[in-house]
Amino acid sequence: MYQDLHGKKLLYLGGVKRARLIVERARELGVYVIVADYNEDSPAKSVADEGVLISATDVDALVDFCVDRKIDGVMTAYVDILMPVCLELTTRLGLPCYLTEKMIEVSTNKKAFKDMCSKYGVPTPRTYEFFDDDIESGLDELRFPVFVKPLDGSGSKGADVCADRDDFARMYEYARARSRCNKAMVEDYLIGEDIGLDYVLVDGKAHLLSMWDRKMRSGRPAAVNHADLQIMPSRHLDLYMENLDASVSEMIADMGFKDGIVFLQGYAHDGGITFFEMGCRLGGTWPFIDEHFCGVNPIDMLVHHALTGKMIEDPSRLSISPRFPGKAAVVNFLGERESGEIGRVVGLDAVASSSSVVSCIAYYSDGDSFDRGDQSDIDFFTLHFVADTFEELVRVVDDARSKLDVVDKKDNSLLAAPYDLGSLQDAYGSK
Repeated sequence: MYQDLHGKKLLYLGGVKRARLIVERARELGVYVIVADYNEDSPAKSVADEGVLISATDVDALVDFCVDRKIDGVMTAYVDILMPVCLELTTRLGLPCYLTEKMIEVSTNKKAFKDMCSKYGVPTPRTYEFFDDDIESGLDELRFPVFVKPLDGSGSKGADVCADRDDFARMYEYARARSRCNKAMVEDYLIGEDIGLDYVLVDGKAHLLSMWDRKMRSGRPAAVNHADLQIMPSRHLDLYMENLDASVSEMIADMGFKDGIVFLQGYAHDGGITFFEMGCRLGGTWPFIDEHFCGVNPIDMLVHHALTGKMIEDPSRLSISPRFPGKAAVVNFLGERESGEIGRVVGLDAVASSSSVVSCIAYYSDGDSFDRGDQSDIDFFTLHFVADTFEELVRVVDDARSKLDVVDKKDNSLLAAPYDLGSLQDAYGSK
């Protein structure tokens, strides 16, 4: 499908752990990949053809490098602050980039996103306005609990549920402190099932690629970076297709978004769906599950666009349905402790080679230290499972869990208790 990429040079901005997946895939497509950031040993550099010690935000230096090395394309993913850098860099070089200033605005500014949704009748949580120098005056209007978050935050950093007015001022100031523009947003706290979805955009047309339900064990915080597991297709897919798909597709088209990828996060509750975030980059994307069921891989499409200006060689051949002919689960193997040192990872290679596992992303190895820092949790590795039925999915996930472990130097398990996938039989199993 992408025969025209062999030998082309791609500069990837930011060598974060998740970027390894993109670098490895691009190289499989025959692309020569160079990763740029200010770390000599960033994870994505270890799997690239070449690493370069240039800050991923130093546009002038990157322009000089690209001209000197005759770079054919530039891309980034996962990191919001690098999106405007990628757009500026490609604009100056005259290279393709699916991003637009409007895309970046709605991805990084919660108010811009809500304003856009309001125009097209796409539900978002009620927002309360506060003036930073007079927080107390607006408290009587709040219906606790509320959700407090940075206006331009991402990855749940600085976001949390506020249960009562006693904690509000502290949490509001904390959210402001985590905002690049020093502003916070306060919304109604929605109680429902956490959902996410991806659209791929091709020549101005939005195609719903996949929709999933996010599951968290009881007792975990409301704002988390990683769900315990995600299940596809979402059990709310029909509800979404019947009530919101047309409006969201129209919104995307009217905003001038021509190519690329868009993800939305929200809640299914009270017979409807409400969205609280949008991104125009790879985020909660499961490319190898999409490829298994739909025949298209969004990583391939974004690499192809960065190097050719087109998402796919022949758009007329694109056929996508989010109604998968099977079931899939993305399982995050999360840590129980906030910090520590790994003795060894047990069983991962054998499990990852199973035909039911279409992707394995390992974030840590034997002997690595880990520290949660300002993240809500530690994810040791993520496995993407596929099966024909939900019952089969439960079997392969449970079998993998019985063989996998991450232990410390004393052979004590570092893994948190798993979410019981089998408990969801009534919601997702055969009827």
